[in-house]
Amino acid sequence: TNLLARIGYMDRSYHSHDTQFDMLVGDVRLQHQLTEKTNLDFYFYRTSFESTFTNNRAVDEKRLQGTASYLFNQKFRGRTGTSWARRDYDIVAATGRVAVKRRDNTIGVFAGMDYIFRPWFIVNLDYKYDRSNSNNSNFDYTNNIVSLGMTMPL
Repeated sequence: TNLLARIGYMDRSYHSHDTQFDMLVGDVRLQHQLTEKTNLDFYFYRTSFESTFTNNRAVDEKRLQGTASYLFNQKFRGRTGTSWARRDYDIVAATGRVAVKRRDNTIGVFAGMDYIFRPWFIVNLDYKYDRSNSNNSNFDYTNNIVSLGMTMPL
């Protein structure tokens, strides 16, 4: 079992804009090997990042996620997980006739399989579903993502 915890202070000062989005940031991660073949990972963080709105510069994001993996045999591993994120925008913004201080809630689930060719070369096949609900309905969306990738542990 491993526990990681960090806390800090973000001082974000824009040079040509009056937005000040200073805040406490941090993250906590708990990793646990439940059995020889099963791993669990729980993660929470809070941070700020740049918004795509020109008049709404910063986003306060809080995210909670959990994942699990199971090694079926020497070649196949399954993975699954879920996440929830809340994004709070710092200034009231107008989109069409809607003017609100935007707040998005996003949930996600994923499932994946790994094929371990060699200890240094793993092929991943993943499916991910995301659903975002905003208090400004112009930003509600659903994502369905299927991806093929590789992992090369160093």
